[in-house]
Amino acid sequence: MQIVLRFVALVVIANAALIANAYAQQYWAGLLFPLAEPRPYTEMVSAALAGALAAAVVSAFPLAWLFRKWAWLAGLAISLPVIAVRAPELGASTLPNQQVIFVMAWVEMLSYTVLVTGAAWVLARRRALAENAL
Repeated sequence: MQIVLRFVALVVIANAALIANAYAQQYWAGLLFPLAEPRPYTEMVSAALAGALAAAVVSAFPLAWLFRKWAWLAGLAISLPVIAVRAPELGASTLPNQQVIFVMAWVEMLSYTVLVTGAAWVLARRRALAENAL
């Protein structure tokens, strides 16, 4: 029963992280940059980093609390939906701005995975050290 509850919690945390990522990217780009076409790299990369940071903030503490020393693995599991959405963009594309799509797919996948997994690992490690100190 406990495994099922942890899996359900993981799904809820993953959804919350995805929602935080989307809102942070949208508001970051909308509030800080003027509307321009094509979008500059600075806007896209900074929005991807802001979204990944928001997802890490939302998900790191619950992952560290629920999964303890396996929080980094749960962080990787939470990153899988973003990888699944962005990975097809790495394939062959016939669009004229193929390079931009390719680069941004890598930036979003790597930033999301590294920040979410890293934040969960750091908080779990900090919690373990605090418990051992007592």
